[in-house]
This record gives sequence, C-alpha cells and structure tokens, in this order.
Amino acid sequence: MSRKKEVNVPKKLIILILLIIIIALAFICKSIVTKNKSLNNNTVAGLDISKYKDYEVPIAYYYYGIQNKNFDVFLKAYPEFMGISSQFSADDLNNFYETYKDECGENIKIDYEIGDAVQYTEEQLADLENYLKANYQQEIQVSQAYTVNITEKYTGDKQTIESKKTQIVFQFNGQWYSL
Repeated sequence: MSRKKEVNVPKKLIILILLIIIIALAFICKSIVTKNKSLNNNTVAGLDISKYKDYEVPIAYYYYGIQNKNFDVFLKAYPEFMGISSQFSADDLNNFYETYKDECGENIKIDYEIGDAVQYTEEQLADLENYLKANYQQEIQVSQAYTVNITEKYTGDKQTIESKKTQIVFQFNGQWYSL
C-alpha cells in the first residue's frame, strides 16, 4: 500500500513565485521591445544608418534613395523647407537611370565613397544661415556643417563613369541634412 504524502506549500510562497515569474517576463518583454525600437531607429527602409557618422547620414539617404528608386528615403536627405518634394518626383529617380544608360549601358549600379570632410567655422555657419534665410526664407540656427568630398561611380554593362563632387551637410534641430 503506497501512501501519497501531501506537501503543504504556503499560499504566500506560491504568490511570491508567481510574482517573480511575472516580473521576469515583464523585464524580458521590455528588453525585446527596446531592442526592436533601437533597431528601427537605426534602419530606414533597409538602410542601416548606424554605420555612418552623423553628418554622413543625409548623403547615405541621397544615394540609397537613388539606388533603390525610393523617393521617400531620398527626401530624408533634405529638410522640408527646401521643397525638394515639389521640385522632384519618383519619376525623376527613374529618369536619372535613363540618363546614364546611354553612356554606361544597362544594369547601372551606383557606388559612392565619402572622402574628407571639413567642418565649418563659426563665420561659415553664419554665412550658411544667411544663405538659407535669403534663399528659403528660413531663419534657422545651424549647429554644425561640413563640406564633404564624395567620389561617385556609375557602372553599367558598357563602362564606368567616375566623378567627384562636394556636398554641404548641416545640422539643425538635431537632424542632419544635405544642401
């Protein structure tokens, strides 16, 4: 004859264990949500902006938008007050490729390399603010700006065209933009 021995566990102990489990699950869920939010903040339409210096981000938006014919990402390179969305359209990104097809051939790939960047002086920042006020009727305080050297390569089936350009990027309200 076997006897079952009953173990009498106090209700307070059971409640305490359940509370510990609930709290642990809450912390786990919070860390997952926080991790996903940080991933979302570093990725825009497939572009991982965490690998760029802050001032390089608008340049990355520009080229990524063109490469992927993603007008929304392209527009992130510019502040709204510049009115780029009314000057260009998604069709313009498609036409951009048509321009280079004649010279480079089909299957155009765009590569770029960010070179040296020269930070603006206080006097240059004031000049930039005056430029923005005169040309866009915007009185903004630019906190930083750089002139950035970029090497572009357009490669198609026929040939590669390489060009060098200089891009001005500036920061205001904590965001970086191209000019």
